[in-house]
Amino acid sequence: MKIGRIIKRLMNEERGLAVVLVSLAMTALIGAIALVTDFGLVALNKNKLANAADAAALAGVQELPEDPSLASQIARDYAHENGLTDEQVEVKLVPNLATSQFVGVQVTTCKAVDYIVAKVLGFTSIDLQAKATAQVMPITSVYGAAPLFIPDTQPLVFGQQYTLRSKDSNFGPGNFGALDFPYSSGAKDFAYYLANGYDGVIKVSYQIDTLTGVKKEKTIEGISKRISQCKHGCTYDNFQPDCPRLLKLPVVHYDNLNGHKPVTVVGFAAFLVDDVRDSGSIDITGRFVKTLAEGEGSLNQTDYGLRTAKLVQ
Repeated sequence: MKIGRIIKRLMNEERGLAVVLVSLAMTALIGAIALVTDFGLVALNKNKLANAADAAALAGVQELPEDPSLASQIARDYAHENGLTDEQVEVKLVPNLATSQFVGVQVTTCKAVDYIVAKVLGFTSIDLQAKATAQVMPITSVYGAAPLFIPDTQPLVFGQQYTLRSKDSNFGPGNFGALDFPYSSGAKDFAYYLANGYDGVIKVSYQIDTLTGVKKEKTIEGISKRISQCKHGCTYDNFQPDCPRLLKLPVVHYDNLNGHKPVTVVGFAAFLVDDVRDSGSIDITGRFVKTLAEGEGSLNQTDYGLRTAKLVQ
């Protein structure tokens, strides 16, 4: 009789222990599900916020330093296109302390994300935030440069028509503003580089030899090909950043040129070609523009109009 009561009591205690163990197991299971489900939800939204901040900062900074108001507005517009409201976006302009010009756009995005499964454990939501800062700066290295140079003594008025390689250019005996890029074969590659850009990187401080002689046929061949490749009817006021008519030109320093001599690269300019013609020598007409290109940059570099935009935070 006593043995029966003992067995019955043990069975009741085992049932109670089982309930406790099942409860603990369910809690652990719910926690694991919450961790997987809600962690993924948070990570997804964090990534979206970061991408929105990056895109907005890079889009807005392209208007600096000329138009700070437009830079701010474009940054906000890009954030809105990524599904964020005004309350979820903060845009700040970043100045260059040396010049007081605005050269950066900082975008902060935020969003409250409601948990799904973790609510069972008493967690309701989490506040997420992402921040990105983009800066625009004069470019210091260029891929695809054209084999023509601009002296650093020549003032550049953006939008004004200029003539490159004119017979009136005062570069020195035998020189007409052409460059003999490294590892090129002189006139043979000159037309190709005029049409397609140099297939290497040119950097500030490089010393490059000049290419002497007029090279009329090669110049007309290369520039004419560039002009023919433009399919958007680009103008000074409205052009594509990757327009084939955009020449990336080294700005160089030299003291005296007499024949085949090296010049030192001190910066880069962008030239939108309008026409090329034979007027006794070769005249390449166009306008200097301000635009962006891929490459290294520095706020300490002299700004000749060709710039690069980078995420710095």
